[in-house]
Amino acid sequence: MVDATQEGPRTLQGGRHIANARDWDRFVREDWGRVTGCLEIVAPDLRELAPAAASLRAVGSLRLVCAGLERLSLPALATVDGILDLPGGGLPVLREVELPALSSCGRMSVWGCPRLESLRLPALATCGALHVASNPELTGLDLPQLQTITGSSDCDNGTQNLSVADCLRLARLRFPALRTVSGYWGGIAVSGVPALGEIELPVLSSVASRLEVLKAPSLERLDLPALEDARAVKLNQNAALRHVGLPSLSVLDGPLEVCENPVLAGLELPRLERLYSLHLQDNAALGRVGLPALARIGFNVNVFENRCLREFAVPALKTMNGWLWAKRTPLPENATAAMKAAGAKPAPDS
Repeated sequence: MVDATQEGPRTLQGGRHIANARDWDRFVREDWGRVTGCLEIVAPDLRELAPAAASLRAVGSLRLVCAGLERLSLPALATVDGILDLPGGGLPVLREVELPALSSCGRMSVWGCPRLESLRLPALATCGALHVASNPELTGLDLPQLQTITGSSDCDNGTQNLSVADCLRLARLRFPALRTVSGYWGGIAVSGVPALGEIELPVLSSVASRLEVLKAPSLERLDLPALEDARAVKLNQNAALRHVGLPSLSVLDGPLEVCENPVLAGLELPRLERLYSLHLQDNAALGRVGLPALARIGFNVNVFENRCLREFAVPALKTMNGWLWAKRTPLPENATAAMKAAGAKPAPDS
């Protein structure tokens, strides 16, 4: 159905299926400005979206399965209300994605594109969820205008709303304007990125779910200077990680888990006041843990196989509801005494 009352580029009520280059040419000549439903492009003979859809500014959803598509460019597209899906197996030769005007997207999924080298989204400011995974040639993800991840109700169970995984050449993640990640799965998950050397999140202040960085063996520093609250923080199997900067973090209603970071020598959280649980394991160089403002621990403290640990400061601790487990770790006596005085139950075999 066409909105006939509108001047200029028209609105197509409903969706459109593009099966080949001829369909795409017809779609462009019809000069649609908005498609309210799903624009599905399943055209094996398209190498790029040419001629350009210069008037197309908004779609309900966008899905591409084009075996020959090497370059995706939609220069005027500003809004995707639902899902922008670039699925694994459907774009085997795609090398470049350029959406220079896209400012808002309900959910974006870019996964399993074996030759994708460039993902340019310079105007993206708001996204419900962003998933980038299994793109082995992608070298960087720079989103200079992204301010908020609002949350997506149709995310896969357990998948955080901002997730980057299994991108073997990815060297940098830069989100200089991102402030909040919201929603039930409103977390940040970075994993399986062996070349990653930089994570830039200078103004991130709130993460509704968990923040996790896993299996990033080239990452030496993680600085989140503005982060004040998160559900949980998980930093595991980061072979080069030497510094964790969380100077503003005050509340963790879930666990803090730091495991298998062999060169991390210190962990300082100067403003953390409330923590649900703490798990430190197999951090071979960890010598100091500083939690000077921590007043409450809601559950257990597990400290396993941290053989260099000599300082564990919790001078403000008043309440601890859970077990204190310490195995093959020289937990200082003053820390043990402070936790017991706050109510910790010593594990029988610790």
